[in-house]
Amino acid sequence: MTATNAQVAALLAMLNADLASLSTPRSAYERDDAPTSGRDYVILDISRMAGGNLRGDVLSPSRWRLTVRPVGSVTNVRALLDRCTNALEHKRVTVAGQESTGISFETESAMSESSSQVGLWSAGRSFTYAY
Repeated sequence: MTATNAQVAALLAMLNADLASLSTPRSAYERDDAPTSGRDYVILDISRMAGGNLRGDVLSPSRWRLTVRPVGSVTNVRALLDRCTNALEHKRVTVAGQESTGISFETESAMSESSSQVGLWSAGRSFTYAY
């Protein structure tokens, strides 16, 4: 199985390379490293899923869900979701010499306002991939 921390590091590198190219650079973080105040950043989560990818006649044991959750104003959340999609969708993640399948869009959650900070919004977009 591909190490989770190594995947997170590779995915954050992909996202942050794209977000750094904005006229006002933004950043993606793992949930526990995300800012506790402020706006216009992305939270990254991954989780293992049942199943895997059929490679030849063998089912790989490692299928993953990747979720990005931009935080900011409504307009900026939409723009960051688009940037995350551009940085990730159809791309492959290579960890320890093992390449994933292409990252595929799975689902999106509706935008909602933070219950603790007025004017702070977020939405999630999930993708799946396997090794």
